[in-house]
Amino acid sequence: MIKIPISRDEEWLSLSTAYKRIGRLDFSPDHESRKDRGLTLFEYVIQMAQSIGAEIAVARYFAIPDFKPTIDTFKREADVGSQIEVKWTLWQDGHLILNGTDRRQDVAILVVNKAPNYVLAGWIPISMAMREKYRRGDGSYWIPQADLQPIENLRSSNYGDTSL
Repeated sequence: MIKIPISRDEEWLSLSTAYKRIGRLDFSPDHESRKDRGLTLFEYVIQMAQSIGAEIAVARYFAIPDFKPTIDTFKREADVGSQIEVKWTLWQDGHLILNGTDRRQDVAILVVNKAPNYVLAGWIPISMAMREKYRRGDGSYWIPQADLQPIENLRSSNYGDTSL
């Protein structure tokens, strides 16, 4: 696990981007890629801002210059680089959770904790994660951290060059 803090300016960028993103979704968390659709607007903004902060932390880890989180790509493009899907959870021992809207050609990176102190917990190719052993009754896939590759191994893996 690698700890990656983000700056106060990056926290503000996360918050302002979150507001813009959810504005494109009519300020409602009730869309197909979400499990917890019953959030209040405030809860939704906070959750979205935290996940954007996680994207910034991943971009910082990989030293991607001038990274800017996107506003409205919504699963059509990677969160970071060309094939990195960032999954965030507040829970230190949380699972990496995927669903049918995630792109199978991407690599998923799990980020845990909250701003400004994120922790990169590990990674897995989405095509390998979407296996029956991880499938839940609702069709999502829950991958425990013990089954993730250490983040330090991504660059030297077969997926390293294509992801960044």
